[in-house]
Amino acid sequence: SGLNTLVKLSFVFLLPLIIIMVAFSETILTLFFGSEYVGAAPILQVLSISALFYTLYSLFSVSLVGIGKPRQTMYAVVTMSIFNFIMNIILVPLIGSIGAALVTTVSYIIGMILTYSYLKRDVHFSFPFGVAGKSIGGGALLFVLIYFLKPVLSIDPLLEAALLIVIGLFTYIFYTFFTKMVTADDIALVRSLNLPLPKKLFSLAEKLARLV
Repeated sequence: SGLNTLVKLSFVFLLPLIIIMVAFSETILTLFFGSEYVGAAPILQVLSISALFYTLYSLFSVSLVGIGKPRQTMYAVVTMSIFNFIMNIILVPLIGSIGAALVTTVSYIIGMILTYSYLKRDVHFSFPFGVAGKSIGGGALLFVLIYFLKPVLSIDPLLEAALLIVIGLFTYIFYTFFTKMVTADDIALVRSLNLPLPKKLFSLAEKLARLV
C-alpha cells in the first residue's frame, strides 16, 4: 500500500515539473547559466523526462533491498551499465551529448522494468496504471495550456514563464483532485513521513481531497 502510494505520488508530482522543464528549458538555462547555454535545451528536456523513470527505478530497487533481495537490484544495475556502455559508444559519436542523454533515459526505463518485474515476484504490488494514465492526461493538459497561451503573452520571458507556470500548476492541481488521483489517505501517508513542509499545506490538501 505504501509503495503503491509512493509510485502514484511520483507520477502526480513529477509530471508537471517535467512538463515545465520541457516547456521552459531555454528560459531555465538562460536564467541559471546564461544565454550561451541555450543550445543545451534538448539535453535538459530529455534528462527531465528521465527523472520520472529514475525515481520509479529507485523506489523499486530500494524496495528490493528492503525485502532482502539486493542481488536482483545488482542484476538490474549490471544490465543498465552494459547497455549504457555499448549504446554510448554507438550514439555519442553520431549525435553527441543528446545521444548520451537518450541512452541514460532508456537505461532508467530498463532498470525500472527489471526491478518492477523482480519485485512483483515477491511483493503483492500492482502498478497504478490508472493514476499513471490520469497523470499523463493532466501533464498533456498542462502542456497544451502552456503551448496555446505562450504566443498570446508578449511580455518578458521570465515573467511569461512565471505566469504560465502559476496558471498551469493551479489547473493541474484542480485536475489532480477532481480526477481523484490524490486522496485524503494519500495525503495522510505523506504527512506521516514528517517531510519539512508546512502543516497548513497538508490541511488544505486534505480539505480539497474531501471537497472535490
